[in-house]
Amino acid sequence: MLLEILCVLAPGCQAPEPPVAPAAILPRVLLGPRSGREIAGSATGPCHWRGQTLLHGSWFLLESYALGEAPRQDQLMLREMPDGSIVARSFSSSGRTRAWQGTLSRRGLLLQTLAEESLPQWRQIMEWSPTETTWRLERQLANQPWAEIRRATLGLAKVFPPPRTDPAILRRTRALPYAWYLGTLEGPELSLQGPTLGTITTRLDLGSWFRSSYRSVLAGTEIYSGEGWISSNARGAYTLWWFDMFGSQERLAGQMIPGGARVEKRDSQGKLLELHRDVQIEDGYEFTIEVLDPELDRLVPAMTGAYQRTSPSSPESKEVGASKPKPTSTAFSN
Repeated sequence: MLLEILCVLAPGCQAPEPPVAPAAILPRVLLGPRSGREIAGSATGPCHWRGQTLLHGSWFLLESYALGEAPRQDQLMLREMPDGSIVARSFSSSGRTRAWQGTLSRRGLLLQTLAEESLPQWRQIMEWSPTETTWRLERQLANQPWAEIRRATLGLAKVFPPPRTDPAILRRTRALPYAWYLGTLEGPELSLQGPTLGTITTRLDLGSWFRSSYRSVLAGTEIYSGEGWISSNARGAYTLWWFDMFGSQERLAGQMIPGGARVEKRDSQGKLLELHRDVQIEDGYEFTIEVLDPELDRLVPAMTGAYQRTSPSSPESKEVGASKPKPTSTAFSN
């Protein structure tokens, strides 16, 4: 992610264009709202889907939820690869996330959880026609055949009714330390090669998740954007799943600390490669990234930003951060 931003800003560096497939299938068959019925065992109820492209078409987001005796709410981020394969990650209102891979054709989609993930294994099967979409969710236990868990049939719809979330779940999520980031923050950024204007908006999604949308603008042109899903706990530990306009995705683990937050990226041997730090200031925060210089064998400053809150997502989001400690360090301090 950082290297792509730096490449865009570096003189003479040709950054890759967002790899949008000109013959992408998903936007043609799943774009927009759909409604139908979903069956889970003996339970049945209405279900709603909505498909949309994100990040300049590099990713496709499929939102879905079912009501009734077996409710669920999920979001699925998918990326079409040039060879027709699919990589995807799902996020659930229960707090669960899964990685998927599969194949795509003009008539349907097959997704399966990655083999290295623990049992049970899961797969999704979608088939579509100009007017109808069918979907099955199947599960496989050890040495057992695939068993259907859910299925749905949906037709085109005019609107996507927003799902409702239990207010008690929203209150619990807003009470987490990470809720300090709720709202919109904007400010100047400086990388090794030039200035940009960054904007990041964080909101509650799926009840138990935080979701962030980020964009960086250089001379009026968006040169980088990303979308992130964040799970957090009461101790301030959090995990960020990040997707960007270049088709990249990564997982980052962070920790809220007094006066800010800290994220470390290490290699398989545990060597620190990258350090992200947030230092809270009055109604905003300063952000720095330090990266390992292989010649010096130490971290060096690579990017910084100073963001001010321009709008809270709710009164609660401002109250959460009202008692934050005053910072004792500034950008690029050790």
